[in-house]
Amino acid sequence: MKNETRTDEIYIAVKAVGDWEIEVRAVPFGPDGDNQTFDADTDYMLGDFPTPAIIYHHGVKQGRTGFEDKPIVIGKTVSAEKRSDGIWLRVVLDKLNEYARKVWEAAKAGLAVASSDSIAHLARLDVGGKRIPYEKRPGRIAVWPLAAVSLWDAGVGQLMPASPNALAMPALKTIYEQAGLTLPDIPGVDEPQAETEAEMQVAAAKNEADQTIIGATKMTEKDTGLSAGDVQAQIDAALKAQAEQNELAKKAAEEQEAAIAAEVEKRVEAASAEAVKARRLPIGDGAPYQAKFQDISKFDYLSPGEIAMVIEIQNSSPKKDASPSPEAYKALAVRIADEKVNADEKALSMGYVKGAFKAATGMEATDYAQKAATDPMYSTLSGAGSQWVGTAYSRELWNVIRANANVASRIPETVVPDGFSSKYFPLESTNPTWYKVAETTGADATSLVPVATVPASQAVTANKQITLAKMGCRVMYTGELVEDSLIAFVPELRRELAVTGQEMMDHICIDGDTAATISTNINGNETTPTTQAYLVANGFRKLALLGNSSVNARSGGAIDEDDYLETMFLMGTAGLAAADLQKCSFIVDPNVYKASLKLSSLKTQDVWANATLESGVLTKLWGYDVIPSWFMHYMSAKRMTGAAGTIDSTTDTNNTKGAILGVRWDQWKLAYKRRMTMEVTRFANSDSWEIVALARWGLAYRDTEAAAISYNLTV
Repeated sequence: MKNETRTDEIYIAVKAVGDWEIEVRAVPFGPDGDNQTFDADTDYMLGDFPTPAIIYHHGVKQGRTGFEDKPIVIGKTVSAEKRSDGIWLRVVLDKLNEYARKVWEAAKAGLAVASSDSIAHLARLDVGGKRIPYEKRPGRIAVWPLAAVSLWDAGVGQLMPASPNALAMPALKTIYEQAGLTLPDIPGVDEPQAETEAEMQVAAAKNEADQTIIGATKMTEKDTGLSAGDVQAQIDAALKAQAEQNELAKKAAEEQEAAIAAEVEKRVEAASAEAVKARRLPIGDGAPYQAKFQDISKFDYLSPGEIAMVIEIQNSSPKKDASPSPEAYKALAVRIADEKVNADEKALSMGYVKGAFKAATGMEATDYAQKAATDPMYSTLSGAGSQWVGTAYSRELWNVIRANANVASRIPETVVPDGFSSKYFPLESTNPTWYKVAETTGADATSLVPVATVPASQAVTANKQITLAKMGCRVMYTGELVEDSLIAFVPELRRELAVTGQEMMDHICIDGDTAATISTNINGNETTPTTQAYLVANGFRKLALLGNSSVNARSGGAIDEDDYLETMFLMGTAGLAAADLQKCSFIVDPNVYKASLKLSSLKTQDVWANATLESGVLTKLWGYDVIPSWFMHYMSAKRMTGAAGTIDSTTDTNNTKGAILGVRWDQWKLAYKRRMTMEVTRFANSDSWEIVALARWGLAYRDTEAAAISYNLTV
């Protein structure tokens, strides 16, 4: 595993998708840092391991100073699925775990990494079409039981997921016990296939001897007529035969390995002799390296692997002056460019090698575009300057300025239960009548009950229905955008939908109007509204302007502090509905708020002493809270209205006036059927996604005294 930070999506695929919930690409399809390849046909045994254990950092301590006393379990897997680009898990992190908190913060910043953990004795490597026990060597991974996944925050001193990790069974049992999971009993797993003929002979001999011993052990005197001593003699003979066969097989294996080593040595000597004789290594046009690239002649007799080893040793050296020379990189590029792949070496992909070289050095592995090491470096020179000069891109999003959405949260809430599309609320109506009554002086002749002197009356009942409507927002995006975005795209999109959804609810509570005709809608003389968000419910302005306009609306003029007081006194007889200062508030548009701050009456010492202004902020007036809202008059870019209190959304220059709203909060109800939800759907046939946010709710007032307005205010 490399110690440097990897940022490509193949290695880092941890995405925050909910409250402490993340998506993890546990196994990306394609080659890893050890040139081992996972693909869709690899057997991940998801049926046996449907919920892989989630641990921190492979159990390795921070700074790679050894292993933790026991692996740290930081969450649990909710689901696992195979997609076109790898195996994905949905994981819920443990909020109480400090390491889980590190992973969560890293995931939100796009800096969390993942690496798969398997079971060593079950994993298989496919080499030459033959499954062999797993080891660190190039090849396709045929079986990889996805038993656990390691997550951590990428940083200095941390391992990076350049390759998978195979765990021994005792370690895996410890992990599963700590996670409260049951380690499955895996039946029918293929036995490791012998890699060589000699190993196959050893395995066959051992199996035959084992069967002999087992058969002999099961013999009894009743079955064979032999005594216990005779049975023991047969067992001893079988053991001796096994030892002899094992020795023969071992000898055969040693002879075969010696023959292979001799052949390798013979070929190396022949190649070296040819190189010395020709004083060159082959190249495309037949010219010797020494003649074509004089500045790298000292590397002429080194193979690509040897040159790479020189570079790696120099990179790893603690000495400050031990960094690799430009000639070394150039020599390696030339060797890779000239490397040939024969029919017996198809497992080696030179395209991958060249790609890896370019990713690591920024240089193309070509034999014709290499600058001499003595050429000057400059800012746009590929491989010798340009990689160190560029434009910086921040991973932190610079958000747009937003106003606080603080209106809808003040309205009393209720929930419409499942199975119903609306909700009725019983109301007090006309009160019973009180009378002046006389003393009774007689009794009914039949019942002997005293004659009633109190006239009867009734307490009239009524109810109010809150109907529901739905608002929604949908965004579509491609897989490439998710993979290539500098910031964590999906979590940021979810955050933005949540914030703007709250803003729209404030807008609807203040400006909402369900009228589908231009002439009766307070939000403008645009084309007939059909899908605008304000159609969800009738809000405060609609009630005051049109619901009870002759009583609860007044046209003002040049704004002064009395406009506030007069607005509240519109609510009920002599302002009865506004009598409780704790249950009522003013809502003003930003233009009225600014004009109010300039009122001379609010700048006098006696008003300051009564805390109307606190540190220059208008918080109360006449004892009522003052709430400036930038979502009032939202359909006007200037947040203003016309003289009648309605908005001209077609010609914004016609909007020049402000307004003051008085609201009694307990006379409104906000009923939820569905609070805001967000769902993400993938379309595999186009490698794209969509995120849909929905909310279903309704708003209603108890009676027409719940809001009042002063409009046509000069600001």
